[in-house]
Amino acid sequence: MQERIITFITGKLAKKLDFDWETDLGFGEHKGNIVTFSKSEGNFFKDLKVNACSQSLLQKWIREVHNIHIEICVWVDNTWSAQLVYSKSAYDAADQVYDAMYMSSYEEALEIGLQKALDTINEQKKSSPESNSE
Repeated sequence: MQERIITFITGKLAKKLDFDWETDLGFGEHKGNIVTFSKSEGNFFKDLKVNACSQSLLQKWIREVHNIHIEICVWVDNTWSAQLVYSKSAYDAADQVYDAMYMSSYEEALEIGLQKALDTINEQKKSSPESNSE
């Protein structure tokens, strides 16, 4: 089984929130299309727009740096959903804050969960006293 790479949209959200863990992959533009490529591809990497990584690496960063756990649930009809659970009181909302649309795969639900976690972190960042005093 190969790890699923985050989407370009998720990568842009992570970049905005200073996700800076070392990765070997990136998203760039090639002939008008967004493509994923390896840093070992040399010159092509100069067009890097956003770091790319596995879903699990970004999930780990969200958990370890921002204390948000993304839980994926499977339902009787074989659909999947994501829930965000806070492990510390850094966020004022209830423990379970988001139930994703019912998706047809674990990876799709995780991608939605990653995006919602990043949105939550972004909203918290905007409303924090530190960001308001800048």
